[in-house]
Amino acid sequence: MASTHSSPLPRKFLWVVGGPTASGKTRLSIAIARHFQTVILSADSRQFYREMRIGNARPSAEELSQAPHYFIADRSITQPLSAGQYAQEATLLMEELFQQHDHLVVVGGSGLYIQALIEGMDEFPPITEQARAQVAALHAQGLPALQETLLQLDPAYYHTVDLQNPARLLRALEVIYTSGRPYSSFRSGQRKDNPYTPVYLQPAWPRSSLYERIDQRVLQMVEEGLEAEALSLQAYRHLSSMQTVGYQEWIPFFEGQTARDEVIESIQQHSRQYAKRQLTWNRRSGNWKHVPYGAFEAALPYIQCCLAQGLSLQPITPFAPPPSWLSPREQVESLGLTTSDGHIHSAMQVVKSKDWLLLQHIQSDDPADTPSQLLLQEVLLRATSPIFVHPVLSGIPPTLLAAHAFQPCAVLPKKAPPSVDTDGWLYLLL
Repeated sequence: MASTHSSPLPRKFLWVVGGPTASGKTRLSIAIARHFQTVILSADSRQFYREMRIGNARPSAEELSQAPHYFIADRSITQPLSAGQYAQEATLLMEELFQQHDHLVVVGGSGLYIQALIEGMDEFPPITEQARAQVAALHAQGLPALQETLLQLDPAYYHTVDLQNPARLLRALEVIYTSGRPYSSFRSGQRKDNPYTPVYLQPAWPRSSLYERIDQRVLQMVEEGLEAEALSLQAYRHLSSMQTVGYQEWIPFFEGQTARDEVIESIQQHSRQYAKRQLTWNRRSGNWKHVPYGAFEAALPYIQCCLAQGLSLQPITPFAPPPSWLSPREQVESLGLTTSDGHIHSAMQVVKSKDWLLLQHIQSDDPADTPSQLLLQEVLLRATSPIFVHPVLSGIPPTLLAAHAFQPCAVLPKKAPPSVDTDGWLYLLL
């Protein structure tokens, strides 16, 4: 096993706090920064702008005083900062900061900006004014027009992009109209070689609790003066940075086309939808450690594991044969704790369907050690359906499962994996 690997542990760490809006990212990032006595770089694509404070939940003066922050209200809304530009500026700054600190913190809900910073951005041609005009004309016809055009011109990208995110569609079509080539042809998939180890942390809440927090945050923003802030920015409504939840919903109200209560409800609904997209973005990469309720105490065991053994969560290639009964309705996934150079310390393979999750097998020198415990915890935090496991067949110690309230399958549930029976099987209802 790779647990015997003896390469030196990485000295520099980038602690990346991301995830859905209103989940407590700011609080967690400040706690990590204070723990390591270091600084925070924002990766929120709207908190860069001085004029946008309330609607983007900029950290309060008290929060900003608890740790040095960068990329917070450091430019005007008239000076847009793209993901590629942010990556260039932030990378140069981090080179300087890493000379003073072994640890840096990046926080934000803009997944593309975080990806650009850590993984790099593909190079695209400068957009022509003619292309901008063509795409703007399409945009005026609504989101379906953008979607249909992208499907015709670049079906490969169409089937991977978030089709409900107009900014992604606009960008792709501008590149296509400028270059005459599919947007997907510019995407190399090559990643940066960073002089630090990124570790990803995501505050995790039950969906109903997260949505309640979002709704309450919107009401708080309105109480703090969101309407007046949105009105003061109407002269900039044509800017892409203003195509933002919390601001664009006020336009019909200012034009006398809708009621104030409807605006607030729309902001709440669009914020919940945005949170869902943020969760989907992070889920695709598979390397985000879920932190219950965004509590630093809940993140600390994983942080210590990363520091002590140089391990972090990564999706890995399935390592055990799939069950003989596997059908197209189920899928096999494997998650591992690996070193920065790809050596696997421990791994867990699961079989998923929409109705259940089967813990198929654990691979570890010591299935009861701390990394294995963290791995099991992460699998359980990600689950959204009842979980089934056989301790002997899976190799997961019963004591480890008992700590998570697994119960014997005394009666076989109606919806369960085909292999499950009442002989030795355990389950956990979420």
